[in-house]
Amino acid sequence: MAADPGLACGIVIRRGTPILNVVQIGAARRMVEVGCDYVDGCWRYVWADSGDVIAPVGDVAGVVRVLVRELAAGRDCR
Repeated sequence: MAADPGLACGIVIRRGTPILNVVQIGAARRMVEVGCDYVDGCWRYVWADSGDVIAPVGDVAGVVRVLVRELAAGRDCR
Protein backbone atom coordinates (compact mmCIF):
# COMPACT_ATOMS: atom_id res chain seq x y z
CA MET A 1 0.00 0.00 0.00
CA ALA A 2 3.05 2.21 -0.15
CA ALA A 3 1.74 3.39 -3.53
CA ASP A 4 -0.86 5.46 -1.64
CA PRO A 5 0.14 6.97 1.71
CA GLY A 6 -3.56 7.37 2.57
CA LEU A 7 -3.98 3.60 2.92
CA ALA A 8 -2.92 1.16 5.61
CA CYS A 9 -3.20 -2.60 5.63
CA GLY A 10 -2.72 -5.73 7.63
CA ILE A 11 -2.87 -9.45 6.93
CA VAL A 12 -5.31 -11.73 8.74
CA ILE A 13 -6.05 -15.43 8.28
CA ARG A 14 -9.65 -16.37 7.44
CA ARG A 15 -10.51 -20.05 7.05
CA GLY A 16 -6.81 -20.79 6.57
CA THR A 17 -6.37 -18.20 3.80
CA PRO A 18 -4.38 -14.96 4.14
CA ILE A 19 -6.53 -11.89 3.51
CA LEU A 20 -5.31 -8.30 3.18
CA ASN A 21 -7.47 -5.84 5.15
CA VAL A 22 -7.11 -2.36 3.66
CA VAL A 23 -8.32 0.82 5.38
CA GLN A 24 -8.23 4.50 4.60
CA ILE A 25 -6.16 6.38 7.18
CA GLY A 26 -8.55 8.52 9.19
CA ALA A 27 -11.52 6.30 8.32
CA ALA A 28 -10.54 3.00 9.92
CA ARG A 29 -14.14 1.81 10.07
CA ARG A 30 -14.11 1.72 6.29
CA MET A 31 -12.38 -1.47 5.21
CA VAL A 32 -12.08 -3.74 2.19
CA GLU A 33 -10.72 -7.27 2.17
CA VAL A 34 -8.50 -8.47 -0.66
CA GLY A 35 -7.23 -11.93 -1.52
CA CYS A 36 -5.23 -13.51 -4.33
CA ASP A 37 -6.36 -16.29 -6.62
CA TYR A 38 -5.02 -18.03 -9.70
CA VAL A 39 -7.58 -17.08 -12.38
CA ASP A 40 -7.33 -17.62 -16.14
CA GLY A 41 -3.69 -18.65 -15.98
CA CYS A 42 -2.29 -15.92 -13.74
CA TRP A 43 -2.37 -14.62 -10.18
CA ARG A 44 -4.87 -11.84 -9.58
CA TYR A 45 -6.04 -9.70 -6.69
CA VAL A 46 -9.65 -10.56 -5.88
CA TRP A 47 -12.33 -9.34 -3.50
CA ALA A 48 -12.12 -11.74 -0.57
CA ASP A 49 -15.88 -12.14 -0.16
CA SER A 50 -16.84 -12.79 -3.78
CA GLY A 51 -13.66 -13.83 -5.57
CA ASP A 52 -14.35 -11.19 -8.25
CA VAL A 53 -11.14 -10.08 -9.94
CA ILE A 54 -9.74 -6.64 -9.09
CA ALA A 55 -6.48 -6.64 -11.11
CA PRO A 56 -3.49 -8.84 -12.00
CA VAL A 57 -0.93 -8.99 -9.19
CA GLY A 58 1.58 -7.20 -11.44
CA ASP A 59 -0.70 -4.15 -11.66
CA VAL A 60 -0.11 -2.70 -8.20
CA ALA A 61 -1.02 0.84 -9.25
CA GLY A 62 -4.26 -0.43 -10.79
CA VAL A 63 -5.34 -2.34 -7.70
CA VAL A 64 -4.53 0.64 -5.46
CA ARG A 65 -6.69 2.90 -7.67
CA VAL A 66 -9.60 0.46 -7.35
CA LEU A 67 -9.19 0.16 -3.58
CA VAL A 68 -9.06 3.94 -3.13
CA ARG A 69 -12.19 4.32 -5.28
CA GLU A 70 -14.08 1.63 -3.36
CA LEU A 71 -13.10 3.03 0.03
CA ALA A 72 -14.03 6.58 -1.03
CA ALA A 73 -17.43 5.29 -2.16
CA GLY A 74 -17.96 3.81 1.30
CA ARG A 75 -18.11 0.19 0.25
CA ASP A 76 -17.08 -1.61 3.43
CA CYS A 77 -15.87 -5.18 3.82
CA ARG A 78 -16.21 -5.92 0.19
